[in-house]
Order: sequence, then C-alpha cells, then structure tokens
Amino acid sequence: MKFIPLTICALLSTALVVYIAGVDKIDLSAGLSKEQTKQMAHYETTFRDAVMQDLEGNKHGLSSIEAPVIILNFWASWCAPCLEEMPSLVELRNQFSNEDLMIYGINSDEEDQAKKIEKTVKKFALNYKIVPDNEAVLLNKFMISSIPVTIIFVRGEVMEVSLGLKDFASEEFIQKIKSVL
Repeated sequence: MKFIPLTICALLSTALVVYIAGVDKIDLSAGLSKEQTKQMAHYETTFRDAVMQDLEGNKHGLSSIEAPVIILNFWASWCAPCLEEMPSLVELRNQFSNEDLMIYGINSDEEDQAKKIEKTVKKFALNYKIVPDNEAVLLNKFMISSIPVTIIFVRGEVMEVSLGLKDFASEEFIQKIKSVL
C-alpha cells in the first residue's frame, strides 16, 4: 500500500513533464473560432497590401520589410492604456535590432495630430516609427474599432493580436519574440 501513492506521484510527475515539454509545440490556431481565423486571414492579406508613411515622410510597404517580426501598435494620445504601454514598447525596441524587429505606432488622433504626436514622442522618448493616420485609413483597412490594439506579425503571418494594454517588456513576451527569430 505504501507504493501506490508513490506510483501515482511518479505518474503525475511524468505526465506534467511531458505536458510542459510539449506546450510550445501546440498549434494555437487549432483553438481559434471561425471568426478569429477569418480575422487573422484579413490581417495577413491587409499586411501584404499595406503601405504606410511615417513622420519623416518615408513610405513603408509592410510586405517589403525584411525584419521577421513586425509589430503594429494602434494608439492615440487621449488613450490612457495606449500611453501606459509605450515605455514597454520602447524597452522592447531596445532589446532587438531593426533587422529582427520593427515597430510601427499607428496614431489615430484627429485634431492637432502632429502636435500631439510630437509631445508623446518627447514624453516617452519613443524609439520606433510613428505613422500618422488621422483619416483612419489604416484603422479601417485593419478593421480596428477600439484601441490599443497590437498586431504582431512573424514573416507576414499573425503571431498574436493584443486587445488592450500589454506589457511588451515582459520576459515571457521577449522570449516569445526570440523563439521566432
């Protein structure tokens, strides 16, 4: 009778180790609803066709960017959660080179956009590309109805969609990015 609890513990421990070892091999897309799968496909199609113009006037065709990881972060200066996640985006940008990761902050302010962007860039020392979208062209193309929203692409495919506040400097997220490079 003494060996039965030990046997059960050993079996449970083995099962736990097997589960943990296999977690990173699970196909997360298998758990997506039909609606979510459709949304991901829309994001990927839009990604291939999207061309954005940053503050310096440079045009960026997303499909022509060589960095394997591209992050689109939709924000506005009046959005408190958007501003709250900016320091972690700055920290993330510092962790990776432009050859590995590109971040685009897509701003949707409508009034005094240039002034509000400039103030935000200075306040948070933003070190990634800012794309003004005051006519909501990109928001409409990507069908963004609330912010903050962040879409993370790996080689043109959606890796993750974050609705709401996200800590981009978390060890878990940084490891996730490193694992796809």
